[in-house]
Amino acid sequence: MQKALSLLFVLFISASAISQSPDLIRKNILGNPGSTLYLQTDRDTYFSGDTIWAKGFATGSNENSSAPYSLTAELADMKELKVLSSQTFSITRNAASAIINLPADLPTGTYLIRAYSRGLVEQEGVIFTKLIKVHNLSNKEKEELIYKEELAFYPEGGHFLAAETNRVAFAFTGKSGLPADMSGKILNAAGIFICTFASSHNGMGVFSIKPQAKESYFAVIDSDPNRIRYPLPVAGKGVNLSVQNDSNAISFSISAHFTDPGNQPAFLVVQIGKKKVYEAFLKADSTMNNGTIPVGDFPSGVARLSVFSKDTLLLAERLCFIDNKEYVLPANLTVSLLSKDYRAENLFSLNLDEPVPGTFSVSVTDAGFEEPGAESQNIYASSLLTCYLKNRVYNSGKYFNGGYKNSRALLDLVVLTNSWGGPKWEERKNILATATTGREILSGKIWYRGTRKPFANSSVLLVALSTEDSTTQTLAFLTDSAGRFNTGKVNLVGRNRLLFSSMKKKSDFIDVELDQTRAMTIPFRFPKIIGTQMSAGNQPGTIYDSLAKSWGYLNDVVVQAKRKSRLQLLEGRYAKGRFKELYGEVYDLTEVKNSSGNILDYLRARYPAIQVELDPTGNYKVTARNSSGEFASVPIYLNEVLVWEVTDLFGVIAEDIAIIKVVENLVPGETAIAMYTRKGIDYTAANSNYAIKYYDGFSRPAQFYSPVYQPGQPTTVKTDNRITLLWNPKAATSKRINFIPIHFYNNDSTKVFRVVIEGISEDGKLLYFERSL
Repeated sequence: MQKALSLLFVLFISASAISQSPDLIRKNILGNPGSTLYLQTDRDTYFSGDTIWAKGFATGSNENSSAPYSLTAELADMKELKVLSSQTFSITRNAASAIINLPADLPTGTYLIRAYSRGLVEQEGVIFTKLIKVHNLSNKEKEELIYKEELAFYPEGGHFLAAETNRVAFAFTGKSGLPADMSGKILNAAGIFICTFASSHNGMGVFSIKPQAKESYFAVIDSDPNRIRYPLPVAGKGVNLSVQNDSNAISFSISAHFTDPGNQPAFLVVQIGKKKVYEAFLKADSTMNNGTIPVGDFPSGVARLSVFSKDTLLLAERLCFIDNKEYVLPANLTVSLLSKDYRAENLFSLNLDEPVPGTFSVSVTDAGFEEPGAESQNIYASSLLTCYLKNRVYNSGKYFNGGYKNSRALLDLVVLTNSWGGPKWEERKNILATATTGREILSGKIWYRGTRKPFANSSVLLVALSTEDSTTQTLAFLTDSAGRFNTGKVNLVGRNRLLFSSMKKKSDFIDVELDQTRAMTIPFRFPKIIGTQMSAGNQPGTIYDSLAKSWGYLNDVVVQAKRKSRLQLLEGRYAKGRFKELYGEVYDLTEVKNSSGNILDYLRARYPAIQVELDPTGNYKVTARNSSGEFASVPIYLNEVLVWEVTDLFGVIAEDIAIIKVVENLVPGETAIAMYTRKGIDYTAANSNYAIKYYDGFSRPAQFYSPVYQPGQPTTVKTDNRITLLWNPKAATSKRINFIPIHFYNNDSTKVFRVVIEGISEDGKLLYFERSL
């Protein structure tokens, strides 16, 4: 989609439509419609305590667009309309691996996943949403949400014109919050019947009506016993824009009904994404303009046809969908090894028609656990359709995966019942000006230590030390005249210790104050919830009920997939052998700074499992809570070497220590205290020459647990009830490799595999492949 298009269109427009042949059609316009965001998840239905495996794709990014730098994945409660969890991940090469951990006590119900990038929200309004079902195995009761029924009307072109035949689209949302088919009648204010209307697809439909001036109209639904009235728009004057859209061209008709000559149609613009792909003057002295626009060379996506006055006043607007298939990355599946047997090995290969660099993710799941009626979404629908529409599109993926017959006509109904949700070309003064706005950056202000004098116009060295994996990043920057700094984008993952030092003079000690990252507040756009009702979440005998007695599904798979905490990673760097293997309370001292006294003074009344007391003679007594909950004298180890006398610790200060662990059963039935002195990055961080700050960077996604079974060999996994058999977010191709291997082992019972591969190539083409085997 990133190829340059030379838009030299032959305009088949009648003589009355154009007063001249303007050179307004832009040449060499990049066909890319703009940056969008899509999140692939391993499946659509989960259990409480599950991990949602996901990968985000930034599609459509190029040198003229705001390439996103981060991806935030949120889990939201639909009833409370509040965010339950939020994590931000780093986007590299237009993709980011992500996870969402579902709480173990999450009630059965429907939840919302939102994915967004700060820059895309601020500049483009791009937000990805997806509904998932969650089942709680221990609680089958759930609260069903009850939504307000809504019937909305959308006159073609945006205006309900008096004394003119109007084509009006409509969309109905039922009490379930989903589209529902219906029929009804249009009546005038006196209750006189005007016409009937009925939905033809997912609660949507179209009818024609010729309203009279100063007359009001309303609709009633046939099945509604309350005969609720839904008002139609008020008829008036304006511009009528009607469109016929086929695979090769868009035919339009524009008629004006204004008395003010300043509001007469002056020119027509076609916008796709952020790009203006077509523009033509209209004949100002005519009330009727007709024409045909060839679309074969347009990029695919939602096209916004807009009619403007000479002063760029928007007079009418109509959306169309163009599908030229140029975005499709063709692929086929080769099956080398296929077995549905107990824990059997399987090997497939997805093959691209041509080798091209790209990033993809692969999901293989048990098809028998698909939620009946689950919504269909895919990277095609998200990148080309839903990202540019204000209203939610139900089952958007079915318009692209063959799920609907005559999808072209149905897509026209979808855009008729929607309005433009992307940036408007007439409101964008310079699309490059904000290309880096909103990215997550590291910024703040620096003073000379102990003063409020700005450390102005000076060079600063920043060393970022990861507390999780010991990696180091170094960056030099210059402060401004007020001592402020802005490093630009940084890619720090997890907890980091930031060491700032002057590059001007070694004797210049500095203090640093970091700016706080501004949290984003994003409103929810779903229909209004008016109540709840209790119902059975899992009916007896369903596939979800079958796992109620099999908690091994959670114990064997989900727990092993959890990401280690910061304390666990820190302990892993220091403790060895039995000191590491045995259970015990672990305390982190790596952030201690400027403490006074020795380590024993520091520990007094500091931690609940350790007690340090002074006897009347001034001697130290150290005790720790044992497995019985009582405090008793314990041996102390320093770097896993026994400390014979407590006085040996008098020369050790808290800033020398990285962690302390209270180890149970180092000797059977006894407890011990293990202290570890700082090393590596932790030792460097204690240097007082630095201004030290702590910074929580991007979240680190966990590693998916994928067992390998060997025939005849024992395994520690007693019960394998995995629903997701394989999740590979790092699948990739190159200029030499055009295939993606898919290698996994079956669980104990899966009989049908569902394989889904999605992604994007470096030249902007999209891959969506789904197959059940």
